Amino acid sequence: MDQTDAEQAGREIVTELFARVRRGDTAAADLFAANGVITGPGGYEVVGRDAIREHYVRNIAEHGPQPEIEVLLAEPPWFVTVLKVGLRDGGANRALDLFEVGDGGITRLELWSQRA
Repeated sequence: MDQTDAEQAGREIVTELFARVRRGDTAAADLFAANGVITGPGGYEVVGRDAIREHYVRNIAEHGPQPEIEVLLAEPPWFVTVLKVGLRDGGANRALDLFEVGDGGITRLELWSQRA
């Protein structure tokens, strides 16, 4: 896969991840590699697709996130998004997500966010 193909494929995966989350679809986890990792503030870490699925089950049930991409930067295998994430309680977060995307899907997602 050349750089242009890798960029297009990565953009599609990242965009689809947020579309699934908006729909409340825990199949968002299927976009991750089997050994994918999510990390976040305070040492938060989720390892493996099954654990990532549980992360989305919990997050969607508790918060009903509605992520909207404001910026998507690509330099494969790295993708960076700036997001506004509406929440069920009427609040919102601003988020910066760093993705590493490989042939098997998202291998790493690092999350940073704060209340908007």
